[in-house]
Amino acid sequence: MRVSTSQIYTIANIGMRDAQAAINKTNSQMASGQRVLTPADDPVAATQIMQLTQQLARLEQFNKNIDVAENKLSLEEVALDSITSLVQGMQELAVSAGNTATLTPSEYKMMAAEVDSRIKELLNLQNTKDSSGQHIFAGYQSAQPAYAEQGGAVAYQGDDGSVSLQVSESVTIQASDPGRKIFEGISTSHNTFSAYDLTATSEVTGFTVADQDALDQMVPGTLKISVAGGVISVTDNNGNSVPPIPASQPNTAPIEIAGISMSLADGDTLALNIKPEESSIMQTLTNFRDAMLNAANVTDAELSGVIDKTLGTLNNAVTRIGEVQAEVGARLNTLESTKNLNADSALYTQEVLGSLQDLDYAEATTRLQMQELVLSAAQQSFAKVSKLTLFNYL
Repeated sequence: MRVSTSQIYTIANIGMRDAQAAINKTNSQMASGQRVLTPADDPVAATQIMQLTQQLARLEQFNKNIDVAENKLSLEEVALDSITSLVQGMQELAVSAGNTATLTPSEYKMMAAEVDSRIKELLNLQNTKDSSGQHIFAGYQSAQPAYAEQGGAVAYQGDDGSVSLQVSESVTIQASDPGRKIFEGISTSHNTFSAYDLTATSEVTGFTVADQDALDQMVPGTLKISVAGGVISVTDNNGNSVPPIPASQPNTAPIEIAGISMSLADGDTLALNIKPEESSIMQTLTNFRDAMLNAANVTDAELSGVIDKTLGTLNNAVTRIGEVQAEVGARLNTLESTKNLNADSALYTQEVLGSLQDLDYAEATTRLQMQELVLSAAQQSFAKVSKLTLFNYL
């Protein structure tokens, strides 16, 4: 078989090029410390490396979310501790204010000034902001203050939303609580009512509370009141009698039912809705302050009623805040355990990734020496083969 000069040069070129490429690849592996530089090096390992790298990236993002959630919840915990101390201080003041027999209007004004300063402090705490300037108690409306003065009163202007962050593949943590959940809708330990005329399909506004204690003894629900032939019948929605209210009684003007004073006429059919009375911490303190400022113009009994309601509401407020604090503490514990679990998962993933990706330097060094030897041999053999010509034998 005849081998042309061009073939000799082509074969030699291919051999030296491949040998040099092998050396370059080994040098790149040693420089990067990675065995798999491209998917072609090991397609199966490359796929696993990509999956493991993505898993590490997710774990890193989860840890960032944990840091954000911990900061928010820790700040909420501090704010709730301060609010609890404030409310407890107001409870002590309300107990002192209950001594209506000895305190003078001027002393009540001094107490009212103290309450007023605490109202301002409470407003600041309820509008607590995190490090990014978001109001932690405003729900999804965190760009604006949770509470603001509207029409001479302080009103909640957030919503019922709460920020949630995913902190692992299977765990999502609530990182905030809306102010409405914590500071609003607190029971005053009293009942209130609304009346509705079923015949005229309109609300009745002329009824008043004559005996708050009697109203408070009622189980919240709806009473059906009807008048026929001068006799009043009182039942629940199912037609059953409602103790301690007599099932039927003569109609007088006015008459008291469940502590509510009302005037009724034959043919009237009413729905009397009794429900727990609710208030907010801010409104409770505002009412307390205003009552003490007006102490000279009200009876001791009226002032005592406001003070009693204040104490009951603030006691329920402390309970409500304590429940939320327990939830916050449980979430912080979950974050701590999840952070540890993520760290273990990241360590294991890095170990597996290293076994697939990391270069064995001893093997690579031996391989590089062999490849350099191959290249050197190819170069030397080409030098000799390229000098083989008939002219040397003529």
